[in-house]
Amino acid sequence: MRFLAALKYLTTIPLPLRREFSPRELGGSSLFFPVVGLLMGFFLAALGWLLGFILPPLLVSLLVIGALVAASGARQLDGLAHAADGLVGHASRETRLEITSDKRVGSFGIIAVAALLLLKYVALGSLPQGLWLRTLIFLPVLGRWAMVYATFAFRSARLLEADGEFKNGAKWYGLLVATIITLGVAFAMAGVQGIAVTLGVLLVAFLLGLFFKNRFGGLTITTYGAICELAEAAALVMIAALANLGLA
Repeated sequence: MRFLAALKYLTTIPLPLRREFSPRELGGSSLFFPVVGLLMGFFLAALGWLLGFILPPLLVSLLVIGALVAASGARQLDGLAHAADGLVGHASRETRLEITSDKRVGSFGIIAVAALLLLKYVALGSLPQGLWLRTLIFLPVLGRWAMVYATFAFRSARLLEADGEFKNGAKWYGLLVATIITLGVAFAMAGVQGIAVTLGVLLVAFLLGLFFKNRFGGLTITTYGAICELAEAAALVMIAALANLGLA
């Protein structure tokens, strides 16, 4: 049931389930987040491989990024947009938190999403073909593992609301299992370089967690999504750098 909760939360795959999962149940399903990410990665790699027979590489990269957004229901991108809107000038923490809960997206959010998608597109399009497919497989794993780490490592900004319940559902053994899965996938796809990128993503997630904690007084479900998206972008940049240096 935990796996189905993770699948329903992270993807748009239609499931034969009428019930809704509580925030605590979703937090408890976090140990399966990298597994769901791996399934998404295989889907992206298969799609990219098939499209590669009929379309040029840059267009394939664009369509694959669009497919990732569609497969996730843009939930993490939505989190990035609202988190960016909450980073307003000299507003109080309470005001920033209130802004992140607004269903409307402001100019900061739109710019953040556009910049991130452009960065992903350029970085993915710069990769050599052999590395391109392997990156697609483990990229969603890294992003979703970053969410698990951030959930466990940082306090919730809203202890008595859904964010706090999500946080309370996440357990240390879930982080342990998720980390083992992520490291295994990273090593299988890119060897030692994959482990290095995973450690880089850990550093990025840690710094982002500190930043959001300072701005909002803690993390929220919104900021978990932002960390997922930014961790994926950072991983792509690191992989592109390794490839450019001839180390991947």
